Amino acid sequence: MPTSTKHPSQQISQSAQPLANLLSRANSPETAHSLLTTKLLHKPLHLRPTPSTTNARDARRLTRLRKKAHFISHQRPKPLSAREQRVLGIYELPKREQKWEVYESLRKLWAGYAREVLGLEGGVERGQEERKLNVQGLGQLVATMDFHGAVVEVVRCKDVGRVGCKGTLVREGKFAVVVVREKGGARTIPKRNTVFRFEVPLLPPETGDTEDSGKEPVTKKEPFVFEVHGSQIEARPADRANRKFKWKVMDYL
Repeated sequence: MPTSTKHPSQQISQSAQPLANLLSRANSPETAHSLLTTKLLHKPLHLRPTPSTTNARDARRLTRLRKKAHFISHQRPKPLSAREQRVLGIYELPKREQKWEVYESLRKLWAGYAREVLGLEGGVERGQEERKLNVQGLGQLVATMDFHGAVVEVVRCKDVGRVGCKGTLVREGKFAVVVVREKGGARTIPKRNTVFRFEVPLLPPETGDTEDSGKEPVTKKEPFVFEVHGSQIEARPADRANRKFKWKVMDYL
């Protein structure tokens, strides 16, 4: 009596039929069926036994590892080295910020700040008594000022190529400053062996009542000009605020 044998692909469940069709494209029906059953459907799954925590030694080890992981996760990150900072370009000034007109409002803000610190707000033309200024009193104030926004000019420097460089001070570090020149571009100037000059403009005189009173108009005063030795202010602006400066030997002059 003849018996009917089913094709191997017909003995596979409906869910595994797409895999059987895919294997039958590259292999014979018997080989495809064998691969499907032995390699995929009936593949043994080897389970790793769960480690027992009853051992006191393993418990101490797990506790020690958890404490170490907790300590590392709550530890402050290690600061970047100078080489890593240069590679990342953290302190590089973008090209779009190396323009003179970008810092127009910063220069006006610094001028008002400098007049307030030095006590130059007002004056005779504003109805106030003129303040008598002395070198020692102003020297201490100038040394503690923040120069971000000041228009500085290099008047003396050990490197003669930097003499005459003038621009807006946009960044100040402990040992160097960065200025943006009027013609564009930024330049880094070291503080050591360098003398900077900057001006503090005074407020314009009030001339509204000069015609009625018959008095002579008040002439516009020239701005105050200061020269700062970079070697004397080798500190960050935040550190200079509360520091008392002493006269140092200027043997580089």
